[in-house]
Amino acid sequence: MSADFLLLPCTASLHIEYVNRERIRSSRLIDVKRFVCNSPRGHVQAFCHQRRMTRTFSYSGMVSVIDVATGEIIEPERLFL
Repeated sequence: MSADFLLLPCTASLHIEYVNRERIRSSRLIDVKRFVCNSPRGHVQAFCHQRRMTRTFSYSGMVSVIDVATGEIIEPERLFL
């Protein structure tokens, strides 16, 4: 990752619909720990409850995002703003 990207700490529980590089779609509950705030090609680092480990999820793979605490639907392309 370029030094121009900012990886910031964050605490959020999200329910995401995600499509990975192999085009496999899955539904995940994740607890975000860090995120890239200034790039649409960025990602979040989060604890994935399905895999029971920290994983990286790219913004481009997120089809839908819901904030578990508030129920807010977040447009995936707006995550990096």
